[in-house]
Amino acid sequence: MIDLDGVSLAYGDTTILRDITLRISPGEKVVIIGQSGAGKTTLLRKLFDTQPERAAFVHQDYALVPQLSVFHNICAGGLDFHGSLYNILNLLCPRSQEVAAVEPLIERLGMLDKLFERVGNLSGGQQQRVAVARALYRRADLVLCDEPVLAIDPL
Repeated sequence: MIDLDGVSLAYGDTTILRDITLRISPGEKVVIIGQSGAGKTTLLRKLFDTQPERAAFVHQDYALVPQLSVFHNICAGGLDFHGSLYNILNLLCPRSQEVAAVEPLIERLGMLDKLFERVGNLSGGQQQRVAVARALYRRADLVLCDEPVLAIDPL
């Protein structure tokens, strides 16, 4: 699934990671641990860039649209599943099949009552759960998470 061999990664003009070799097989679960500024996020972005069509990314800063509902932020994880017209109609009037697909995810995260609440009204932990649900909604082969439980409060 992932195969990097001797890759160096830079942030701007500064090389952050040198000569990285990493192999991850399907089904493996891998954790990257290191000090702040060590290049973990840079490595995760590189891994995502190797196969963006097969991956989902949970960003450290959530990457949510605060003006949109929980439902719409989760559906954003699958915008490329449908054409523009379908996505616009789903934004204006949520499609029943999309609601049915999102409800079980958000219910598992203890937030079904927040499904149509604006994300900007949620706590940081709730927003992080929405970001995780968005990645799960994508049904990707590869899920990359940058500090995915940093702000999550207990259910």
